[in-house]
Amino acid sequence: MLKNHRVTAKDGVSAEILLSEVESSQQPIVICLPAMGVSARNYRKLAEALVSEGLACGLFEIRGLGSSSVRASRAIDYGYHEILNLDLPATIEFVKQLHPSNPIYLVGHSIGGQFGLLYMAENQHQISGLVGVATGLPHYKRWPFPKSVGLWVGAKLVRIIANIVGYYPGKKLGFAGRESKQVMSDWSYSVVKGDYRIAGQPHQINLIKNNHQSAALILTIEKDWMAPPHSAKHLGDKLSPAKVDYHHLNERDFNDDSLGHFNWMQEPQPIAKKVAEWIKDR
Repeated sequence: MLKNHRVTAKDGVSAEILLSEVESSQQPIVICLPAMGVSARNYRKLAEALVSEGLACGLFEIRGLGSSSVRASRAIDYGYHEILNLDLPATIEFVKQLHPSNPIYLVGHSIGGQFGLLYMAENQHQISGLVGVATGLPHYKRWPFPKSVGLWVGAKLVRIIANIVGYYPGKKLGFAGRESKQVMSDWSYSVVKGDYRIAGQPHQINLIKNNHQSAALILTIEKDWMAPPHSAKHLGDKLSPAKVDYHHLNERDFNDDSLGHFNWMQEPQPIAKKVAEWIKDR
């Protein structure tokens, strides 16, 4: 059973973390980071599957979605900086206060995997490892033509729309959710440049330098055109020289038609099993 706890960041923005019971002081706690535009509550099935595999689980809410106290608008803007330096630290500190001796792992879906990688780069003392699910670095040059052109144009277009409207109305446009102008600007930069430049950071995160003691597992899924293996590998390369394991899931791993970037969320047990196996082997 997941319990709701409201956590407030240093700038006063709050959101709920859904947290399972923790059975012992050594039980690993997995904090799940959602995809862009997806509320934490949509990962309840994943949380239940992780708990059934012997892990404790918390569901992190991305700023501006679900239980968050703010919504993106012309007057309210935020980006990767706020998520990485305000929201995630507040959530992890809350969990550590409740369970100070338990190891914490991050499981990030799509952009959540990127957030996990960026956070772990700066906070290795807090995070025991990262599992990316259907995640990758969406650099347009890594896609074959003409998809590469479409991705480049799309990245430019969402930034233009967000600048004009004051936020990005993703639900109306069929990509992502209601996103802030700066989030889309940060995302667009990663697509165009194949790297990260986070507005508001006092220094830019050096992933390769900072991740020499980190470890990660990246899970790719058949029929996932949004985070194919080459995109996942590009993200994993940012963790070098850390140890990065890769595993590809296909139709043999699922009972139903659960392939693709989001469909696996309806049948998360195969994902939970791989997460638990990797954590237990560490």
